[in-house]
Parts: sequence; structure tokens; C-alpha cells
Amino acid sequence: MDPYSQVEADVIEQLETLRNDVYSLERLQGTRGPEYDEAVKEAKALIDEVRDTFEDMKVAIETAEGDPSQYGVDLATIQRRKVKLREYEEQLAELCQPLQSAVAVEEPDRDETVSRFAAEQQQLIIEQQDRDLDGVMGSVQTLRNQAQLMGDELLEHSALIDDMDYHIDRVQDRLRRGMKRINYVLENNKDTVSNCCIALLTIILIVLLVLLVV
Repeated sequence: MDPYSQVEADVIEQLETLRNDVYSLERLQGTRGPEYDEAVKEAKALIDEVRDTFEDMKVAIETAEGDPSQYGVDLATIQRRKVKLREYEEQLAELCQPLQSAVAVEEPDRDETVSRFAAEQQQLIIEQQDRDLDGVMGSVQTLRNQAQLMGDELLEHSALIDDMDYHIDRVQDRLRRGMKRINYVLENNKDTVSNCCIALLTIILIVLLVLLVV
């Protein structure tokens, strides 16, 4: 069973909850107190949960990519899922920015923590882009290898054709020399018995030449 759909649903739900938490922090930005501290705590915990779910989503994508037929997906679907994952990561990074600003106004130490979260999310996006680039480079290398293999095969076929042309030329030369000899004998032997012998020799010579060609 393909686990991606359930994992994606969890990500969407968590991001929506985080948006609400960020909205609460912005609303409480000018205040200090237990309610504000609780909102910050919940936002931090949810960020960790979203990151963990991102990891689950990556595992689901990589698993399906390893055996697409088993999970009923194709390569285009897998690529779309990778794009969606990047979009979710970017959404999380965007949500961390107002969270960082809200915490910075009230408590500098919290600013450092949220800034670290934002930096980590940005790093995740960069790593995903690097993996996608590696995949593209791998495809290019595969095409290059296939082109090289086709080129080698064409060179091999060309060599075989050249060799065949060489042998055909040799056989044609032998035929020409043989026909000259036959014509010479015919010119110098006009009687019937000689002609029969010559005809027999001609047939034998042609058979031998055909065998040489084969």
C-alpha cells in the first residue's frame, strides 16, 4: 500500500495548525505572559513534528521510486510528489519567518532558536534541490552512455561492411582473371571436345569461386 497520501494529509494538517499558531503569536506580539509563552512552545513543537513528517514523506517517495509498479505509480507521479515536498518545505520556511519576528520582539533568546529552525528548513530545501540535480545528472549520464554504445556499434558495423567490401573486390578480381583465362583457352581451342572440356572447367571454376564467396 502506498503510504504517501496519508503522510501528505498529515503534512497539510500540521502546516494549517502552524499557520494558526503563527497568527496567534502575531496577535499576542505586543504582550508578555503565559498565553504568549504557551503559543511559542506549541509552535516550536509543531515545527519539529512537521520536520519529522517531511522525513516520512521523503521515505515514502524514495520507497515508491525504488519500485513504482508495486505502489501503482509512475515516474511522473513521483516527480510531482518531489515538487510538492519542496513546496511544503518552502511553506514551512515562510511560516518560520513571522514566527522568528514575533519571538525577536519579546525575547532575543527565542529569536536565535527560531532562526535556527528557519536555517535548517532552508538547508532541507537546498538538500532536496541537490538530490533533484543529482537525479538529472544521472539521467544525462545514462543517455551519454547509451549514445556512446550506439556509436561503438555503428563503428563495428562500419568495419564489418568495409571488410565485406574488401572480400567482394577480391572475388571480383579473381572472377575477372578466371574469365580472361577461359576466353584465352576458347580462342585457342575451337574443336568440340575442347569446348566441352572448357565448359566443364568453367562450371567447376564458377562453383569454386561461389564457394569462396560463401
